[in-house]
Amino acid sequence: MRHIITLILLCGLGCAQAAEGHGTQSAEKRYALVIGNAAYKSSPLSNPVNDANDIAAKLRGLGFEVVLKTNATLREMSRAITQFGERLDPGSVALFYYAGHGIQAKGRNYLIP
Repeated sequence: MRHIITLILLCGLGCAQAAEGHGTQSAEKRYALVIGNAAYKSSPLSNPVNDANDIAAKLRGLGFEVVLKTNATLREMSRAITQFGERLDPGSVALFYYAGHGIQAKGRNYLIP
């Protein structure tokens, strides 16, 4: 899983660098919201918090301003997502990463706090 995530990040970085070479500003704002939820009452998980910490560290190293939330409640997740959206400017780069339980119901996907 970590290899796939690293590959995705490297591909994203490559795209950003390629865009810089085609007249895009290199001083673009980069924001990331990273959430890792593992402490579920039933079916707790062992890796999401570790994965979220690893991703956050990698993104910081790539110049992203990162907000990291672990074992967030519904209220904390909602607030973090709203605040994340409010800080984005046109032309900024945004990345959202979530590790934890999720479900699909009637064709809609849900993240589980």
